[in-house]
Amino acid sequence: MSGLRRRAALPLFLAAALASSPALAREYDAFVEIEDEEDIYDLYDDGTIDEEGRDTLLELLESGVSLNTASRDRLYELPNLTLPVVDALLTYRQEAGSLDNPAALVGAGLLTERELFALAPFLIVSQREGAAFGTKARVRYDTLLVAGENRVPGMALRANAEALGGFRTGLATLLTRDRIGRVTYDGSRDTPTRRALTAAAPVPRLQLAKAFAEWREEDYGVIAGTYKIGFGQRLTFDNTGDYAPNGWEKDDTLTRGASLKTACKESTGTTESPLCDYGSDLRISPDYRWTPRLLGVAGGHRRIDLGMGHLQAFGFGSFQRRSIYQYEVLDRSICSIDDEAADNCNLSDDFNVYVDIDNPSATAPEFKYTTLTGLYDELVVGGNVAYWFGERARIGLTGYGAAPFWRIPEMDLDFRRSSRWPFGGPWGAVGLNGTVGFAWWDLGMEVARTIDSMSLGGGDFGAIVRGLGSWKKRELELTLRYYGPDFHNPYARPISAADERDGVRARDEAGARVRYAGEVLRDLELRGTADLWTTVSTGVVNTRNEVRATYRLTDAIRLSAWGLFHDKNLAVGGRQQCFGTDTFEDAEGTDIGEIEIIEGCAGMKLQATGQVRYEPFKNTAITLQYRNSWLDEGSASGRLFDDRFRQDRSFWLTLMVKPIPELRIRGRLRYLMEDVAYADHLESWLWTYLEATYSLQKRFKFRLRYDLVSWLDQRDSTRDRIPNPEHWFWFSAEAKF
Repeated sequence: MSGLRRRAALPLFLAAALASSPALAREYDAFVEIEDEEDIYDLYDDGTIDEEGRDTLLELLESGVSLNTASRDRLYELPNLTLPVVDALLTYRQEAGSLDNPAALVGAGLLTERELFALAPFLIVSQREGAAFGTKARVRYDTLLVAGENRVPGMALRANAEALGGFRTGLATLLTRDRIGRVTYDGSRDTPTRRALTAAAPVPRLQLAKAFAEWREEDYGVIAGTYKIGFGQRLTFDNTGDYAPNGWEKDDTLTRGASLKTACKESTGTTESPLCDYGSDLRISPDYRWTPRLLGVAGGHRRIDLGMGHLQAFGFGSFQRRSIYQYEVLDRSICSIDDEAADNCNLSDDFNVYVDIDNPSATAPEFKYTTLTGLYDELVVGGNVAYWFGERARIGLTGYGAAPFWRIPEMDLDFRRSSRWPFGGPWGAVGLNGTVGFAWWDLGMEVARTIDSMSLGGGDFGAIVRGLGSWKKRELELTLRYYGPDFHNPYARPISAADERDGVRARDEAGARVRYAGEVLRDLELRGTADLWTTVSTGVVNTRNEVRATYRLTDAIRLSAWGLFHDKNLAVGGRQQCFGTDTFEDAEGTDIGEIEIIEGCAGMKLQATGQVRYEPFKNTAITLQYRNSWLDEGSASGRLFDDRFRQDRSFWLTLMVKPIPELRIRGRLRYLMEDVAYADHLESWLWTYLEATYSLQKRFKFRLRYDLVSWLDQRDSTRDRIPNPEHWFWFSAEAKF
């Protein structure tokens, strides 16, 4: 599409959006009932919630929500609540003066007992008046050991405290074993030989990953340290994980790995063999991980009375040392951006990182597939102002600027075109957002313009409009979105398809999505999504459609079924196409989910899932689930799929029992077979775990878990895999004071 056509398309898109109906929904794909983060991971694993729902729930569980102080948008992020229910809660809170006892909501008829139990893990019970100087603290320790390893296990420690009513502080530290040392340039030595990057080999290291101190009153506050922040429809700036962010939150979140990783990440380099030359088949346990958000200061005021409404104002700044995956970086003196676009740059030959050894004149192996520690510093400065005309109407302006500072002056380093970060120098974005709501509908929108250094006049426009209609416990949402081909904003997190262009999801895309959730008949709940979008630069039309039905057959038996239809190019048919996906990690090694590979793939995926949940007693549940997937693969893999789909199958069996209120025992068995026709093609494994969680006086919680993973397929890599089977042992302890 030409620049003229794209400029014309944006106002037409906005006009159509403003003529549409209602938007401000958070999205979960089913009724959510959890007790801890492991339950959230399980819901994501079996497809009950999507990636965005998983991240939002984890953030809510970590930060908590106070029924006494939370805003309308914040309450709406809680699972299983519709906007009419949220508005009723706010009315009840205003009339009662406080909500210190959530159980009163059941007596008032605002929530069912099941809904209250489902909300309980996310709620912060506020201290009563007179306890303003009370102190609260929480400490949590986690460790992981895989049988057969002869090294110290990975560990993580999180601690936070609250005092004086509004002061909070916390930290998150961990023991890493697989991070290489700080990257330096060996040309500064007396006898340089390589004139390239070097780093010390991985050794166990203590890492202070997160630390913060915050003072927050009801309407104003400030935070210093690690934090996350976002606004509006998440188009201009957001890194929170929330669905409707409006301000900052503390950041002390750590994550855990879910699979073993290759032990040796070295190649021969200038020597005959790597230092870790013990074979490529040995796998080791992953470290606990963290995702850097922002490091600096943020502050603001949420309510400055002005005229008929009130003003909010926030400012934030961050300066932090960042790490990056080595194949996201290039040396412009060797491989220019234009060469990379023409595929003239070889990732492994044109950017070498050697293992630092004592003798700088000796040969040395190279690192491969490694995150480079502290390669550059990033400066981010931004702010937000918004005027509220009432509790459901506002207009706001958000803007930020960012710049990288490479720490290797001897080399002309830059981001690759495929990196999430824009290359060429500083970048930023400015955007206007607004919301309005009346009676049963809400409308929200945001328009943003990115500015970068990738080309003359670099940057592009993006826009999103979301409308939401709510009737008791039914909701209908319509979302329209447009992200230009040059809209490259690494700090944007709006609704978008799960594909990427040059490391960014919300780019080169225009689409419409409709979602429905609610009861259609007594005891029958229906949730569905229909998404249609086009790649702006090519005109390729994609669609992804999901529907889920849940029927309560009896008080003890619940039946669910859901299906998926996804086509990457509606104009192309036949089984000769491919449907590609891959799992990606961020710079710190955190799994960021499955991303669709769109280059050259125009295939189709179908999926059908059935689930039966049986609760014979109040504290016992048995869940059985089966899924079959059909997807195009063509013959690119060397297998014959030109006239048929490739089939994958999965099976889950989950048991949960509470023999006493303080003890929960949970077990799960999952079997996966990718490509049922060829045992030597893709993965096939059996994964089983057994977990026991014991709570003592609601102050102490201990968790023990054992995982057994058996790889069953006939691939050469599986036959040579060490260890197989895998034995994982987890332990965590948490104390609240």
